[in-house]
Amino acid sequence: MQTSKISISGIIINDTSDHFAVFAIIKRKIYEKIKQHQILTRSFSSKNKDNFNNLLTSTDFETVFKERCSDAAYNAFMDHYLKAYDKHFHLNMLKYGIICETITLDDEGTDQIINI
Repeated sequence: MQTSKISISGIIINDTSDHFAVFAIIKRKIYEKIKQHQILTRSFSSKNKDNFNNLLTSTDFETVFKERCSDAAYNAFMDHYLKAYDKHFHLNMLKYGIICETITLDDEGTDQIINI
């Protein structure tokens, strides 16, 4: 590490230990990018929950019970379940939001992106 990137360093003295902690505060460049993002929502109203439960109750799960392989039975069940879920809790676009990304350059000059 280049010593020119270190702005403060030191030793933390602690009387309860014979080992002292060493610290260094490193200079980093921080940039911000702002982009637009879709916000998708689902409505979990009582009416939608009731309709979802009624559809699952009336669904014929015979294809699930006929499967001999547990993976195939699980996939058949999830197929029925997700179709009912998507039908009664469908996605709605709410609005466009803003997501800030903080980009820091580490010592090697590579980007680290953190979504806020």
